[in-house]
Amino acid sequence: AVVSTQSTGMRNCSEVDILYGAEDWEESLFPFLQESKVKIMRIMNSICKIELFYRHCTFDVSFKKCHIMYTVKEGRYAHQSSIKVNKFCHKRLFESSNCVNLSEKSKRIDDSVVNALLCFQHNSCLSNMSQITLDGTNISDETIFTIANCFQNLHFLSLNGCSNLSQRCLNAIGNLTSLNTLSIAGLKDLINLVPLSGLRNLRHLNISNCKRVNDLTCLMEIMHNFISLNVSGIPASLEVLSVFDLHNLRELYIQCCYQVSDGLLGRLNLPNLSKLNISSCVRITDKMIRNVICRSDRLISINLSWLKKVTPSFFEETALTSNIFWRIESLFLCNMNLTNECLSIIQSCQPMALRTLHISMCKEISDKGLLKIAQIPTIQDLDLSHLCKITDVGLKVIANRLNRLRILKVTGCITITDNGIKSLHVCRNLHTLECAQCSQITNKAVDLLCETLPKLQSVVFVKKLAVVI
Repeated sequence: AVVSTQSTGMRNCSEVDILYGAEDWEESLFPFLQESKVKIMRIMNSICKIELFYRHCTFDVSFKKCHIMYTVKEGRYAHQSSIKVNKFCHKRLFESSNCVNLSEKSKRIDDSVVNALLCFQHNSCLSNMSQITLDGTNISDETIFTIANCFQNLHFLSLNGCSNLSQRCLNAIGNLTSLNTLSIAGLKDLINLVPLSGLRNLRHLNISNCKRVNDLTCLMEIMHNFISLNVSGIPASLEVLSVFDLHNLRELYIQCCYQVSDGLLGRLNLPNLSKLNISSCVRITDKMIRNVICRSDRLISINLSWLKKVTPSFFEETALTSNIFWRIESLFLCNMNLTNECLSIIQSCQPMALRTLHISMCKEISDKGLLKIAQIPTIQDLDLSHLCKITDVGLKVIANRLNRLRILKVTGCITITDNGIKSLHVCRNLHTLECAQCSQITNKAVDLLCETLPKLQSVVFVKKLAVVI
């Protein structure tokens, strides 16, 4: 039924997780309802759904316990985000919320929408809000200043890909002294990070792909506190990282930092590092990588993709001097000089925790290599994309032996046929399958697999410009 202006009264929390009537929605949640249509329906005892039509978009908001699924539909496209709420113990929606996620790729969420959904006019919610995610939205600097003024206790802020934000927004962010996590990846107009130098509680920082940031020395006073740092793709010198003993740093991402050399990597003191991404750092050699691995006893995830200087002998020598392959959990080796023998060495180390293995575009890998991978039963996420030498035989072995497999990617494997896809029917835990650009796979085989595997929720199959998801 269409919501009217007359209040429907308060509802019992045991019946529905929403404690407000139509009047509350109109006055407190969506100030722009005068130019919109709202429809609220009861789906189940504990679920409600609201459809909001605004600016030629459809906003579907589904409530289930403490989660609000927020979907924006534009024509045939839909983008889903979520608002997570601790509990519905107050009259108004955001009074008890501590996390708001309004990520959007369509650029239809702007300042007015964000201001409405965050209910800035209610002072009672200000002390509770701790996490805000606005990735990809069309907001401006003014919204960031509003957030900084209203949510002084904010701990988490993510603004990745907000193309309208400028250098000025950092002045507002610099006032959020309680920030623990800040992610501003891909903000093209950022140049100077000086406003962030006062964030002494900051532990996680992501400034990846900020192409105009050319100096990190302004962060020297707070850098020793960092637990996670992502500076991938920025042109700034990373020499400042070698000045301190970064004993707190657990995760370091320097992907596509072409200025990084063996000399810098050798000077880094990272005793507690657990995750390292040096993908596409083309100046780094296998000898220095091996030295870093030997010094990092807690390393459980490493990304060496696109490092052409890493030779097959690296794996043999590393296996002799370190137990990295025994304890590793995630291993990314895409587009490298990887051979079947390298996989044999990794398997011979009897990895006990390896869950993620990505070896796409390693042209020398064949079914022989897949036989070795099949002997690592802990693998759950496997990327075999663009391996032109693997066949249905190797894929069948993978399917029969990797019982925990949840994600499988075989995009661009032109030798895989319907028989290989049919062999996946034994993968009862398979959640995601990507088999795009496989010319010998048909719609019929993919449809049959979807009917066979109840847990299979995402299938990407592109053939002749047709997409089946």
